[in-house]
Amino acid sequence: MTGGAVLAADGGKSGLRIVVRDGAETFYGRAAGTFAVGREVLAGVLDSLRSAIQDSGFAGSVAAVCAGLTSVPLDRRAYTELRDGIVNVCGAPSVAVLEDCVTAHRGALGRPGTVLAVGTGVVAMAIGKTGAAARRDGWGPLLGDRGSGFDIGRRGLRAAWSATDGVAEPTALSARMVQFLGGEHLADVQRFYARADVVPRVSEFAVEVFAAAHSGDAVATGIIRRSAADLAATAASAAFTLSPPACDVSYSGRLFDAGAVMVDPLTAELANRGLTLVGPRGSALDGALAIATEIADRRDHGIYHRIAEGPQTKGNPQ
Repeated sequence: MTGGAVLAADGGKSGLRIVVRDGAETFYGRAAGTFAVGREVLAGVLDSLRSAIQDSGFAGSVAAVCAGLTSVPLDRRAYTELRDGIVNVCGAPSVAVLEDCVTAHRGALGRPGTVLAVGTGVVAMAIGKTGAAARRDGWGPLLGDRGSGFDIGRRGLRAAWSATDGVAEPTALSARMVQFLGGEHLADVQRFYARADVVPRVSEFAVEVFAAAHSGDAVATGIIRRSAADLAATAASAAFTLSPPACDVSYSGRLFDAGAVMVDPLTAELANRGLTLVGPRGSALDGALAIATEIADRRDHGIYHRIAEGPQTKGNPQ
């Protein structure tokens, strides 16, 4: 690297992480995430970025920044305001603000194919040899995010309460739910709904669903299989939009920390659709760092040249 220190950020609903690469030194920082819309995105992202930089202990200047974010404004004026805010916070002359599905793709594959970026939410991004791209889902917890951590957590909590109410199959998730909520009474549920972080908190229950599945719970296993089927369908929709199809599929995000209990059913569901699962080379943060380094060194972005700047158009190939 010849262009000086670079900063990469990966920010979603549950948290924001940064890494600063300054020669032989590397600094890491974390802060709270943001799940907001409109102008609240700007304030939330900038506050989290400041906190993460402080947490990292880095006090120097950077030549370039690449921020991969869940909430990137599609309005050009709002996007420019967010980008300029990051310039001011980081003091960097060159800043790229991208959807985190782009940085996830760069980190996991770095070549043509499809990547599922799965955490609290879900986005699938397929990119072809020419840089043409197709994006699927990312519609948020109420309208989409099929197969996400939030989706699994919500299904697990609903299955637990249904079993408790005696209208569904008994499951070990019921006992885990009581411990998760801190009780099994209406007051406990009211406190849960009143939490400001209720969306990422629901997503955290996915960990309990995975643990129950590891122990052989049939209900939890069924929830994970449903998630795998939803993720595979989303990946296939993106992959087969391109010509030729982007049939190699990789993944990024905390959901896959569960290991084989998640990866094995996803592998099978993808194979049923003519797709091949390949292990990720790196994370979304690694992808953002690679793009930031390319910016600092004034190198070409390869297949990412069409989407290296500006808001992404949702849905159809670009």
